[in-house]
Amino acid sequence: MMTAGRVLIIARTYRGLTQRDVADAYGVCERTYQRWEKDKTQLKFDTVVSIVEQICNLKLVQVLQLGAD
Repeated sequence: MMTAGRVLIIARTYRGLTQRDVADAYGVCERTYQRWEKDKTQLKFDTVVSIVEQICNLKLVQVLQLGAD
């Protein structure tokens, strides 16, 4: 099973973004975003989708396919 953190890592690295890039674009501190990627904080599904689609410019299904490869 793919976690929310893993989805964020796949989307971010596929786009060549740093954790700071994504945190700044989404309006959270870098430490908060790092906790999200490490699954230390439970995220709402909508938050994951927003980051994947708005910041990384990907569809969730694309990220899931990338993670399956």
